Amino acid sequence: MDKKKREKLIMQYAPLVKNIVGRLAAKLPIDLADKEDLVNVGIMGLMSALEKYDKNRNVQFETYASFRIRGAVLDELRAKDWVPRATRSKDNKLENAMIVLEKKLGRAPTEDEIAQQLNIPLEEYFKLLDEARCISLISTEDLPPDYLERYSREDIVEEISAGNPLNLLVNMEIKDKLKK
Repeated sequence: MDKKKREKLIMQYAPLVKNIVGRLAAKLPIDLADKEDLVNVGIMGLMSALEKYDKNRNVQFETYASFRIRGAVLDELRAKDWVPRATRSKDNKLENAMIVLEKKLGRAPTEDEIAQQLNIPLEEYFKLLDEARCISLISTEDLPPDYLERYSREDIVEEISAGNPLNLLVNMEIKDKLKK
């Protein structure tokens, strides 16, 4: 395929790349969802599809390209994600069970109710919760500029290990105001 035809096809299918990236990025945490980078990766997937497409296989190019684009973007996301897929999957199951129960019960579910929803013993639920807890991190870039100067590493670790790391900021701010 000559260069001009290739460029024309890339321009023609660029909206397909943006559409696929948009749908995938909507489901992602903000730190993984840099759309511009993902569109670039998607274009690489499109270029790969242009090279490897075999029209004798009775598959429409758009279908084949969609598969290659999505695969390239997912590979990139997996490379960026430091959490193993199995742990991420367990976290999703846990979160989905909590959401289902909260809607059903109209309140936050108890640990026993969540374990029952997951069809696992309570001990296994606690193990799952510990594994999922490692996913929640707070970036130091999200903290106020003087935050790390005001609190010791021990204070921060104590707060994180005591419960939900997202409560860290609130708890530390309360402690700071109480000291004053």
